[in-house]
Amino acid sequence: MKKIGIITFHRAINYGAVLQMYALYTLLTKKNNDVKIIDYDNSGIKSEYSIISKNKTIKANMKDILKNVLFYGKITRRKRKFATFLKDNFKFTKYCCNEDSLKELDGKFDFCITGSDQVWNPNITNGIDNAYFLGFCHKTKKISYAASFGSLNVLKNNFDNFIMKMNSLDKVSVRENGIAEYINNNSNLEVTATLDPTLLLSQQDWINVLSKKYNNKKKYVFLYSVGDKKEAQKELCYKVAKIISEKEKLDIVDYSLINSKGMINSYDDDPFEFLSAINNAEYVVASSFHGAIFSIIFNKKMWIAANNNTGIRVYNLMDKFGLSNRIINQDFKDEDLIKDIDFKKINNKLDCERKKSIEWLFDSLK
Repeated sequence: MKKIGIITFHRAINYGAVLQMYALYTLLTKKNNDVKIIDYDNSGIKSEYSIISKNKTIKANMKDILKNVLFYGKITRRKRKFATFLKDNFKFTKYCCNEDSLKELDGKFDFCITGSDQVWNPNITNGIDNAYFLGFCHKTKKISYAASFGSLNVLKNNFDNFIMKMNSLDKVSVRENGIAEYINNNSNLEVTATLDPTLLLSQQDWINVLSKKYNNKKKYVFLYSVGDKKEAQKELCYKVAKIISEKEKLDIVDYSLINSKGMINSYDDDPFEFLSAINNAEYVVASSFHGAIFSIIFNKKMWIAANNNTGIRVYNLMDKFGLSNRIINQDFKDEDLIKDIDFKKINNKLDCERKKSIEWLFDSLK
């Protein structure tokens, strides 16, 4: 039995963040490893979910205060459900808020894994955070699994610094193919592109843990669009969902904080309820990377909008599985929206890619 620590964005109130962690944790635990999540409280993540933060502008703080006053009940319920999800499904180390407290964990694991998620994106972590490069580990083997910079420009802007930090790792994998290719072509590192952890579990693995909340719902479109309501891609998602709803006589289940007239609002679902909503949907319309991933896993008719934050991830994912034609843009035709997807080749491709990524992970743990 190996002792393994995982450092990632477990404190994010974000479905993709906690579900990718659940997948990696579950896969490793199934192989009889003793796995713990390193309870690290990164200042950037903390700031994102704080009502007031010195890392935000006055305008952003005022906006968050107003939002939390107006939607206190919904926001509190969601936070409570995420806290319960973490408590029920993971083991954690002691709380760590800086590098000194993290150093006390050195030697307590056989392996430490950083990732997945955008753990190497300084725009999220309030600058480059050495913790996510496992700088506190000196007696432990260090691995990155499907770590992400968020974009190629982030990598390029601090390339030499990032390469120096990655060179301290024993094995390196990243999530995006283009990122791996760029690093391999411009450094002495050998980097592998691996699947997001959510894709390492099979469809049946996920079905086994689904909530039953949406099992008997009237048929609906699942709508999950991240970002500001005025953002172009969010407006596009709403437009597409409404057209499909009208054509197919379907309800719409929406995950926005603000209720939309005529839609079922599910903002405060827990992560397994969120998955159940995707699994039971007739269509998925999303601008979320993990919305696209779970549409693939559950073989859903999907339309995905690539926004400014999800662009490289979404394009890489959809291209990998031959689904580039399901990326929606302003030029869509109404009649195309109800087209089916042949998932036979996609599922075969996913099985092959899943096997390769799992092999890479467990070879790295030898």
